[in-house]
Amino acid sequence: MKISTVLLFLAVVASAAFVTVNAQRRRLPPNQLPGILRPIPDTRGVDFIFCFMSNFLIPERLIIIIGGNSPGLTRVRITVPALNILRYVEVYERQTRFVDIPPTAAAVGTGFQNGTVYILSEQVITVHGINSITNTNDGFLAIPTDGLGLEYIVASYDPVPIESSQFLVSATQDFTRLWISPVTQIRWGSRLYQQGESIIVDLQRFQSIQFQSAADLTGTHIRANRPVSVSSGASCTLVPMNVYRCDHLVEMLPPVHTWGKRFTLLPFVNRTSGFIFRVIAARQQTEVHVAGTNSWLMQMGEFREYDQISPFPVAVTASRPVMVVQYAKGFESDFMGDPAMVLIPPVEQYIMGTVTFGTFNETSLILRREPLRSFVAVSVSSEALFAVSLNNVPVLDNRRNSIPSYGRLASYGADRSFEINLGANTIANPSLFTRFGAIVYGFGFGTSYAMPVGYRLIRQLCTSVNRGTEQVIEYDCFDTNAGNTPNRIPGKGEPPIPGADGNTGYGQTTPDPNRGPGGKIPAGNPAFPFIPNPNWPEAQIPLDPIPPPQEPDDGCFSTGLLILGAVAPATVVFLIMLIIMLTVQYSKKEKY
Repeated sequence: MKISTVLLFLAVVASAAFVTVNAQRRRLPPNQLPGILRPIPDTRGVDFIFCFMSNFLIPERLIIIIGGNSPGLTRVRITVPALNILRYVEVYERQTRFVDIPPTAAAVGTGFQNGTVYILSEQVITVHGINSITNTNDGFLAIPTDGLGLEYIVASYDPVPIESSQFLVSATQDFTRLWISPVTQIRWGSRLYQQGESIIVDLQRFQSIQFQSAADLTGTHIRANRPVSVSSGASCTLVPMNVYRCDHLVEMLPPVHTWGKRFTLLPFVNRTSGFIFRVIAARQQTEVHVAGTNSWLMQMGEFREYDQISPFPVAVTASRPVMVVQYAKGFESDFMGDPAMVLIPPVEQYIMGTVTFGTFNETSLILRREPLRSFVAVSVSSEALFAVSLNNVPVLDNRRNSIPSYGRLASYGADRSFEINLGANTIANPSLFTRFGAIVYGFGFGTSYAMPVGYRLIRQLCTSVNRGTEQVIEYDCFDTNAGNTPNRIPGKGEPPIPGADGNTGYGQTTPDPNRGPGGKIPAGNPAFPFIPNPNWPEAQIPLDPIPPPQEPDDGCFSTGLLILGAVAPATVVFLIMLIIMLTVQYSKKEKY
């Protein structure tokens, strides 16, 4: 009996050690973890780098909303290194914290910026940003550094006179080089760059640069040799043109390799004028299907704009990856709200688990002092499963009666939109078979905001190089009908920068694991050529090596704990089996 007690004690100790290792492991940025422990990336994370873009005027408030997604208390450090700004906050699970940083951190004009924000958290959090001037607001969902990429395409809109369409890039590593191919005229330095020319810029970690233009920059192509974060939008714009009033637009862009092919757009609650949306192509010759009609986007970055005037959802499908952006219309379209821009998560990137997010609680016009009313639009991957809940109430429960009589319920299959409480809200999904996509938005008298709640960032585009022709081929990573499931786990790395030597852009030359015999794509795989900008290979010069990642300040991670975390599960199982065997043997001895 004593032996059993000792072994049971050892099992408990091993289990506690395993739990401790997992808790400590969550403190490290995911990109610093070994591959075996690195989670599939999504918009929840522990390490964020971004910058606020320019608003109509100098912002009145720059707000960072921290959502707690992990058990217990999470400590978060927020810094703006160039401005010596430091904030420490604590957030509990299913709660939010609002943190103001000085408006001087917002970007100003074209050029390098000093307001790069760096957020480091002990556990997984969700981060939203709000750039606010009275009645000129918008928000964005921040993407953690482990979900960033090397290629982006800008989404913006037509700015009003004296205002700007714009995008902003922040470097997460030293020796970062950008290749920017604008779709319209951009001034940089002492010259004007036209469509077809490439702007080459070098950045160091925590450096940000903003580009502005008097014309719509949608479709501008950005390439980097190291992961960067990219935000885009407009300082102030009308949506659609000639419908007043203008408002600020901003979203943080997902990298191109995470774009999808299937989307559901829901109408905005309490807006009778419908909405605008754009479909932007990642690659040439993309076929788009919307509401029974087919159209073609023939060039990378080309887009098509749609006006949905009826209060019904819209389904979008495409033959190749696209990005879908939804816009709220201006105030004079129905005398409610104002322009806002939000990225629609593709069905392929619907998220699982728990996401806590906040609402923007500003008031509208000073004379009316009416608070914004906030709403959420949720799409569930299977309407047969009622697992997804908002604040512990099933999202698809038909008995829900909280829809206000002055609002509009939009329901289509497993989609629903409704008003939510101001402050913290949590969407929870315990099911392993159901995923969801969601956006949060709000409208007041002449003001609005909109932003995604969360989504995954799994790689959808895989690449291979034909060694004979040196042609870069891209194909759907998950087309299992053609045997295209990649050998590596999606989302762990980045596609190689086109080149004959297979350079990955990280200072290493590695074989492509998706390359078949002789460097060819296996027969039958739906592949298509990607023709890179010819200036990219010529512009690449030898860069200094990247320094190894630094451990977090609290030094809570060690190799010993990593090894213990790897062997603890097997150890626990072994000890349990040993306890059972010894107990049975001891019982037999007692009996005889």
